Amino acid sequence: MKAFAKFKEIVIDKLISSLDLSPDRFIFTFGNHDSLIKPRDEATDMAIDAKLTSEKNILDFKGANDADPYYLDRQKSARKFRDTYYKNALPKESLEITPFQANFKLDINGIKVGITSLNTSWRCSKNDKGKLVLGLWQIIDSEKFISDCDFKIAVGHHHPIAMKEFEQKDFSIMLSKHYDLYLCGHTHSPYIELRKPSGWLMDVTASGMLNANICEDNSEYKNGFQIIEIDTSKRDFDIIEYTQKGYDDFSVSNIRHEHIPNDQDDAKIIMKAEQRAQKAEAMLNSFVKKSVLAPFIPLDDFIKFFECKYEFISNAIIDQIISRLQTAQDEIRFLALSGMGKTRIIWEAFKDSKIPNVYYTASHVESGDVQRILNMYQGEEGILILDNCPIDNLRIVESEVRQWNSNFRIISIYNELSREQELYNGNVITLDYKQTGDIVDKILIKDPYLNTLEKQEAVISLIKYYSGDIPFMAFLLIDTYRKYGDVLLRNANDVLPKLLGDPTKDEIKVLRAISIFKLLGYFGDYQKEFEVVKSDINIHHIERLREDQIDYIFNQTIEKYHRQQLIEFLTYWINVRPQPLAEWLVDGWFSETDSISLLKMFDYISQNPNSGNLLKEFCKRIEEMGDSKREKEIMEKALLPKYGPFFNESIVISSQGSRLILSMAHVNPEAVANCLYLLLKDKDSSFITEKIVNEVRWNLTEALQKCCIFRERFVEAAFILAKLAITDTKPYVNEARNNFLQLFHIVLSGTQSTIEQRISVLQMVEELGEEYYELIVDAVSNAIYTEDLFISKSSYKVGGKEYKEHKITSQDEIIEYWRGCLGVMLDVLAKKKDLIPMALDKLATNVKDFTNTHTVEVLDEFLSKLYDIEKFGCLKMRDNIHYLLNVRYNKNLSDSEKAMLGKWEATLTPKDFISRLNFAYKFRALEVKEDDFAKKLELIYGLMLPYAEEFLTQHLYNTSVLEDLMDNKNFIDSMFCRGLANKLTEKKMGAEFAKAAFDVIERKDKSYTSAFLLSVCGFSSKEIWVKNMEETLYSCGYYNLALSCLGLISDDKLSGFDGVLMDIKCGKYPNTLINNFLREYRCNKVDNIISIIEKLKDKDYIDRYEVLYPFIINYALLFPQDSVENKSHLWLKLVPILIDYDFSRNDNQAFTILSLLSDYFEKSNDEKAAVLFNRKVISTLNQGLGDGRQYEHIYFSLLPKYQDALLNDILAALSMPLGKSGFYDEMYTYLGSGFGTGAGPLFQCDNKRLEEACENNPDVLPARLALMCPVYHWEKGKILGFADFFLWLIERFPNDKRIVDMFSSNFGSYSWSGVGTMENFFQQRVDILKDFAQKTNNKYARTWALREVEINFRQKNRERSNAEWEDNMF
Repeated sequence: MKAFAKFKEIVIDKLISSLDLSPDRFIFTFGNHDSLIKPRDEATDMAIDAKLTSEKNILDFKGANDADPYYLDRQKSARKFRDTYYKNALPKESLEITPFQANFKLDINGIKVGITSLNTSWRCSKNDKGKLVLGLWQIIDSEKFISDCDFKIAVGHHHPIAMKEFEQKDFSIMLSKHYDLYLCGHTHSPYIELRKPSGWLMDVTASGMLNANICEDNSEYKNGFQIIEIDTSKRDFDIIEYTQKGYDDFSVSNIRHEHIPNDQDDAKIIMKAEQRAQKAEAMLNSFVKKSVLAPFIPLDDFIKFFECKYEFISNAIIDQIISRLQTAQDEIRFLALSGMGKTRIIWEAFKDSKIPNVYYTASHVESGDVQRILNMYQGEEGILILDNCPIDNLRIVESEVRQWNSNFRIISIYNELSREQELYNGNVITLDYKQTGDIVDKILIKDPYLNTLEKQEAVISLIKYYSGDIPFMAFLLIDTYRKYGDVLLRNANDVLPKLLGDPTKDEIKVLRAISIFKLLGYFGDYQKEFEVVKSDINIHHIERLREDQIDYIFNQTIEKYHRQQLIEFLTYWINVRPQPLAEWLVDGWFSETDSISLLKMFDYISQNPNSGNLLKEFCKRIEEMGDSKREKEIMEKALLPKYGPFFNESIVISSQGSRLILSMAHVNPEAVANCLYLLLKDKDSSFITEKIVNEVRWNLTEALQKCCIFRERFVEAAFILAKLAITDTKPYVNEARNNFLQLFHIVLSGTQSTIEQRISVLQMVEELGEEYYELIVDAVSNAIYTEDLFISKSSYKVGGKEYKEHKITSQDEIIEYWRGCLGVMLDVLAKKKDLIPMALDKLATNVKDFTNTHTVEVLDEFLSKLYDIEKFGCLKMRDNIHYLLNVRYNKNLSDSEKAMLGKWEATLTPKDFISRLNFAYKFRALEVKEDDFAKKLELIYGLMLPYAEEFLTQHLYNTSVLEDLMDNKNFIDSMFCRGLANKLTEKKMGAEFAKAAFDVIERKDKSYTSAFLLSVCGFSSKEIWVKNMEETLYSCGYYNLALSCLGLISDDKLSGFDGVLMDIKCGKYPNTLINNFLREYRCNKVDNIISIIEKLKDKDYIDRYEVLYPFIINYALLFPQDSVENKSHLWLKLVPILIDYDFSRNDNQAFTILSLLSDYFEKSNDEKAAVLFNRKVISTLNQGLGDGRQYEHIYFSLLPKYQDALLNDILAALSMPLGKSGFYDEMYTYLGSGFGTGAGPLFQCDNKRLEEACENNPDVLPARLALMCPVYHWEKGKILGFADFFLWLIERFPNDKRIVDMFSSNFGSYSWSGVGTMENFFQQRVDILKDFAQKTNNKYARTWALREVEINFRQKNRERSNAEWEDNMF
């Protein structure tokens, strides 16, 4: 409002003061700049614009929104200023104000003047060219107020030609009929015309703004104003134009006199025009009569007026389509891509048709349009042909036909092959480019002009290629050739300009600007991309035009070439098609672009928040254009050091800049490699780590990988890739590292580089210092791999071309390569010896690669040189060599290779006892060949017995060997322990061994334990030395070991167990230490297990969750060897204890116990236990304890098996009121359909029982079971409709809306897994819902189903759009 107040101060007040006029003599009107348009209005404007296609639509729209004219909010401030000004300036009787027009009555020199200020700007928007409408009611309604005036003036911001086409003529007619003078502006240039479309009208367009045009050079657009003198008695108009000359004051530029004639001829013209005006006004006052059929036309009119420009060429598929269109008795959906001749096919199908009541339209159809036709032909048959009909519009028509129960059928046509465009019901006919290839062939062969050409075959081949098998494109190309028959037709430059129909230079620039993007956002939220393209001269190259003119050129060009089907609309995007045309335009764009302009464009897009996916789409287009010589040259210049605008560190390490670098690598990898090398070769790892992250790292890694394919710049690219490789921060991704290591494979390397280049890279990386040494070791190991190789890329493509790698396959080349690589590794290991273990560990894996390629001599040379540097050991390499020589014996190895390997096996084999023992267990035991397991154990025992003998005879128990064995927590060589135990008994050395062991133990803390010692004691459990050791350990406080030993030696009478319990009760040690006893005790008999459980279960000092339940789970149920009867007896004892578990703990133990109970209930018939457990669950959950998820699976074991015993309790619990319904709250998901749609355990029971329960508790249970019941009725793996139980519920309780609401939630809970989108899933739901809505008598259910049809259909479309977006993005 401040701006309007300022306008009043500096314009209105000064003018009326200077001219000595009263405020009522200053008349103004709303202009486009008086509207406050916000970005979020764009989507709304698009929707409104689509509706306003006729005067009736405008009236309908206004009427529907009279209560809340939200669309006028943008003029709120202007309207408030206008209303306030005139209410203060004029008396009420001289003023009429509406939200749109305002009317005034003035008395000027005795002449009564009526003035209407029309609101021509109410539909102004950001992009309103060709979208404005007036609403002719503004004129009709105003006429009543000013009808008694002598002279009438209309004022509006826009000329009638600025309105939509359907309103222009009637706007002019209505002005001339009701007014004598029309004053308007907007164009910023003067225009004066005396017109007589209906009565005479002086039409005056004012000059432009008083500020913006002050420096305008073009005289047409100079600032100016008019003074109009009117003699009403003589019917004279004198118009004096004033223009600002140069930059000075205003002066008279033109004086014009106009007289309104009165001769009879003009009177006749006026009379005819007035009749037309009356007719137009009558149409406005009687829309129903005027548009009873619109937008439909009778079939005869369609057949008569459709232009058949080309000969109709058909094939078998199209013949079949025409036949189906002619004979089908139900609905047809005809889908074909642009340029396929869909409308022509319809014309051919019905050109001789005698079918009555057939109507055609290619316009958007509203419900009322359909209703009028159906009302005219009630009970009769007919056809509605809907051309250019998207699925949303089709649904409107389908709905009306169903509601009227009409016999009309529908044929709809659309230009998009997608599932979302298919009908719910009816036949779908599709036609794609693959099906019209032979038609294009026929068109080309039959064309008489082409048959006269000398180079007929070449021309036909060229047209065939460029047509993309689109018939329309083929016809266009033939026309082009026919028109320019003397043109040499060799490439796209000769053909495609003519295909475009002689476009202007600016149109070509627009098409090029669109084509440089694979897809360009144009609709909805993506329209901002289009606005960015229009606003940057470095993209569109259009010079010396204002913003509104550029906007006009873009819109007109897109509209023009969309009509010619050369610009395709794809949901939110546009693109130029076919592909050859797009590529030719892109090539032309690059011919007009230099590297500086490219940088400016990049900067503009990068910094513009509305650029969306422009850079990505530009990059995708570049990647397709790798063969363009011009592109290669531009990229090379752009990346040159010093002069190249993209030779810039800040650009290269930016997100969008790195993406562009990746695209450039497809076009000119040599230039990209050189640029990245020069920019990054001196950067340290901290710079790389901090600056090159996330998307930038990925883009540069991919770019370098592309560059590494070619040997020309392999060294530079691989060198920089190494810098990225050592700074990979994500251990599970390591993209740069993996790509770098892959380069050194002898096959599947992904590079054309030579072995010399690869070795050179390793040498250069070595010079970078220590932090790269591990990478070098990894690279050398990868160089030697010959097995299990894979590559991250399926092919090596750059710029659309495929390149072959250099494979190193000959033995001589392999030897040379590996010697060179190992030489670099040797240098590295000499400098950093602590890497030797890692290097040997990796090379140990490579031993098989040396044997596979018969290059063992290379390995031998390397190991010998390394052994001279550092005497090393490597058990892994020794083991692998032994395995290759003995287990996986290679018969092809030469004697010298075996000798070399044998030498290194001996060298690397340690001589100490433990190493020899481990080697014997790991390999020699493995080499024992015997199928009988017991016999095999005895053979292994015999193999290990000499080591036990050595251990004792050499008194190794008195050395560190014993401590090493005792401290090994993973010691598993039981046969050695068995042999040692037997030798101890045989030699009577148990006490001596026990003393040595205790000496070791005394050096440890009290919690010490030893797997080795316990294994020996276990094999010697009957020996007195073990008993004595147990007592000594116990008395010295080594309770861990002592209780384990006690468990080993305890008998069936549980000797010592009661004493342990007593010590625990007295607090001598924690109760959990009894687990050591239980772990080692031989639980072989049910009676022993029951005895232990009885001793543990009721002791308050024994933690049952730490002791009793772990014992039951881990031992009691695993080891007893008794009869089945005794095991059943054990279960009867255990089940009550298991049920007594506090399941609200919801821990792993609870999960295990529930699994045990589930298995028990499934296999037994213990109905009493099932009741006990179910009541425990109900009680626990009703108290708010625990989580229903833990019982999810067990109820499938309980139901329906125990339904007779459990259903009453379960249904009663499910019926509990809110606040007491914990069981229902937690279990409805797991007893019912859950997150799926099938029958949960409750509904696998007798459903009659459930129905009876609903009858007995109708206030609560029906709605709750609606939430739980199965969603669908299945039969033989197919869904036939909704579940029978739900159908029973809505039939039995038709007035309970809660049932439908709860089932809606049930229906809305689902899970899905699979490949691709959920499009088919939602389509299936739509089909089921539609069928249900037609059949059900429940009003709540029908309303819900119809609502869900819309929701699921939108969801299906969203899935389709998302998939399309992802396809285009990736």
